[in-house]
Formats: sequence, structure tokens, C-alpha cells
Amino acid sequence: MKVHYGSGAIAIVALIAPALGQDASLTVSDISLEAGEPGVVVVFGAVNDQITFGVSILVELVPREGSVGVVEFTPAPPVDVHQLGDPWKDAGVYSAFDTNTAPFSATLNGYVDANGTFFCNEPLIYSGPLAGFPITASGDANGIWDVRMSTDHGGSSWECVATALQNGTITVSTNVPAASTWGLTVMVLLLAIAATAVIRRRGMAA
Repeated sequence: MKVHYGSGAIAIVALIAPALGQDASLTVSDISLEAGEPGVVVVFGAVNDQITFGVSILVELVPREGSVGVVEFTPAPPVDVHQLGDPWKDAGVYSAFDTNTAPFSATLNGYVDANGTFFCNEPLIYSGPLAGFPITASGDANGIWDVRMSTDHGGSSWECVATALQNGTITVSTNVPAASTWGLTVMVLLLAIAATAVIRRRGMAA
């Protein structure tokens, strides 16, 4: 069974030897939200028969110039970073690093998964989702936030493997009627204006 380990384990992962191979990637999905809505940032991973013992993920939310409001990871406790896929089929260890674990915060979260040996001695083939990081947008949020996997606190990678990183974006828009509802909205407004005019005329005639 997969077991959960504490924040000290991330230091072990960081001390492993530099990348030895290629053909591995980590990708953040692009998502769109309306202001005030929750969402989930999902990180996908792929490794093609490369020798690795684990994967380390750091995700940071960075607003682009001109963005307003706040997009941040939902607070912990409880920890709500979720394991979405298991490269080692319920073996080994994993840990989620949420907002309540220093130095993680409302804009920086993390996740580590490993086969339990901490040695790069077995090849792995995997492609699919790895972890989900719940987020929320403030009611006045509008703009684009980058989800970066290279941060001031470190980067993301499959251990012992050169890893290509594909960052993602969060696009937040204000809550406005969808294009298909604009016609109905305009018609209702026009009817309301017309009804008001009729009532005023009748009042003047009386």
C-alpha cells in the first residue's frame, strides 16, 4: 500500500544525483475560470522506459501584468492536494505539500511520489495524471496566471532523468452572460423600458 511521509522526505529527494537520461516530461493543464469560482490545477507526467525512482512537483501561481484580484491554492488544513495517478501501482511513498507546510503557501504547493527505494535502479513507463492542486479565484479576479514548475524554491522533475517542463495557465474572466444569452437579456431590458414608458404616459394622461 502507498504510504504518506512527512516534509523531511523532500530533502532526501533533492540530494539525488543529477539527471542521467532523457525522454521524460511534466505538463500543467491550462484551465479557465469565472471570478469567484474554484478549480483544480492538474499536473500530468510521462516517462518512457527511463531509470527513475520518483517524481518531484513544485507549482507556483504567478499573475501576469495587468491581472487583478487573487488566484491562490485553497488553504489547509485539511490537506487537499490529491494523488491522481500512481506510477508505481500502490507501492512506495508519497507526500502532498500544501499551504500549511513551510515554505509552501497560497501561491506555492508541492507533491512528491517515489517507489520507496530512493535509488535510480529500475526503468519506468508511465503516462497520465499525477497530482491535483485545488485553487480558487477571488470575486474580482480577472486576467491570466502562469502555473510555473520552476520556482525560487526549486524545480520539478522525474528523479535521475532530464525532464521537459510544460507550464500551464489559469485564465479568469468576470461573470458575464454567455454570448447565447445576450439576445434574451437585451429583449428583457427593452421590454422593461417600454413598460416603464407606458406607465408614465398613462400617469400623465390621468
